[in-house]
Amino acid sequence: MDKYLNNVVEELKITEADEKNNTAVVITYNKSFTARMTKASEQIKGYYAELLINLMSHVGVRKRVSWNYMSFNFKRQQMAKINVRGNVLSLYLALNPEDYKEAKYKLEDVSNKKTYEDVPLLLKIKGGRTFKYAFSLLNDLYEKNNLEDSPYDFDEKEFTYEYLNRPIEVLVKEGLAKEVRRKSKLDRAIKRQEKLLVNVEEELVNVKIYAKIMNPNLKIENLYLTGNLEKLGKWNPKKSLKLEKKSDNYFEIDVMLPKEHLEFKILEEKDFLYVEKGMWKEEIRNHTYDLYDGIVIEDLIYNFRSRD
Repeated sequence: MDKYLNNVVEELKITEADEKNNTAVVITYNKSFTARMTKASEQIKGYYAELLINLMSHVGVRKRVSWNYMSFNFKRQQMAKINVRGNVLSLYLALNPEDYKEAKYKLEDVSNKKTYEDVPLLLKIKGGRTFKYAFSLLNDLYEKNNLEDSPYDFDEKEFTYEYLNRPIEVLVKEGLAKEVRRKSKLDRAIKRQEKLLVNVEEELVNVKIYAKIMNPNLKIENLYLTGNLEKLGKWNPKKSLKLEKKSDNYFEIDVMLPKEHLEFKILEEKDFLYVEKGMWKEEIRNHTYDLYDGIVIEDLIYNFRSRD
């Protein structure tokens, strides 16, 4: 069994393999909310802790953890739910989706699902910008229900221990995960393992990039980020990511990227004819960084090739 990936992939294990008949028994795991939180990134755990503190810092709000999510109630009325899947934190709120059709960030209406009919507005938190926006929605929730502020005694030690990353076998013994066994084609199970291994190796980190236009004569409406990573199109400008314009000379983007070596440049349009240049309209080298979670990068832009 050593040739399979059981020692490095927790999510799916292969046993009783029969190569001749291409059959195997596959073990997967049904993980509770708590178990999924133990496997979440430190960034997601931090987001969750701040949301929990914010919600609980109001008179009458109570929390309850179930197998699938953490819920928050006020006077027997469900106010919010939090769920986690990988590096995405889902926040469900008791707000009317119709009131947020023109919202700044993408929100989902999940009122058609019975589980979420009391909390039909969904915000998926993947990075710093959506995380900040969550507090704007929470403030709307508090105003709607006339919730009063109240100190919350947050036990950081208990929180840290509860969501400490533990091996899946330990989580099963603690009753926080359930082992599921099923028959499968061996080759199909191996492919699934290999795909999971890629996801494990590709640890994502939050990266914030600011682009500041230093030349006051440049009137810029759009900027795009292109680079060496898959998420940035691997230098294909057509697949570059658009930055958000914050002012006449200031743009930013908040993106989750693999924890790898980053090289990038900024474009005025999705074409290298519009790539940034230096103060004297000279060609410049790629901006290069070794990424870590929470890194903030500032790019000072003076000219573009298209404006020669």
